[in-house]
Amino acid sequence: IDLFVDVQLKTLFVAHEYDEINASKTFESLYLIPFESYLSQSISNLNTQKQLPSLMIDFKTPWNQSLPVLLKTLEKYPELQTALKEKRTKLIISGSIPPPENFAEIPKWIMFDGRLNLDYSTDQLKRIYFISSSFSDFSKWNGKGRPIAAEEIKILGARDKANSLGKNIRFWGAPDSPTAWSYFLKNEIQIVNTDHPQKLRIWHEQYSHSWVKETNNVLPIK
Repeated sequence: IDLFVDVQLKTLFVAHEYDEINASKTFESLYLIPFESYLSQSISNLNTQKQLPSLMIDFKTPWNQSLPVLLKTLEKYPELQTALKEKRTKLIISGSIPPPENFAEIPKWIMFDGRLNLDYSTDQLKRIYFISSSFSDFSKWNGKGRPIAAEEIKILGARDKANSLGKNIRFWGAPDSPTAWSYFLKNEIQIVNTDHPQKLRIWHEQYSHSWVKETNNVLPIK
């Protein structure tokens, strides 16, 4: 979810680019209100779900402007706050992320999107939900066929580095096609970045069950 903050209005707007901001498309109306309703209706089932619903927020405006507005906004949604504090759901901050040394000042129920090039202390690493990196840093693959061998070594090396920290890797700007989805999941890159979630879900249900192994480390497509 890409968010811009209007500091004067103290409102979070959903938009990929600044010039796409629409006053009717707020974080509350599009996500928080429906999610609060969902939690209220299905709270009794959440404890038994293997994969809990999560919110990943990409701050497009500076975190020190965006985060206070987010925290104030969340005060209106007690079911969601309770679910976050009880770890029945997750809220992950990406985009403009606080420096690791600031993590301790932020409520513990907020998680962060990590970076491969940063070193985290043990306590800081506990606040990292997954590790993200630009796919173009490792490969120019267009999603057809498979990556060339030299680039595949870099892709899988990034996966292994994240895994060594106990985290999954997420590549942004990666090829977004069934061939690419298949490649990533077969190579245990379990977080698939996509602009086509419904197509990915249908594909996953139809084709992946024959070869995707369910383990505690797999993040099912939602």
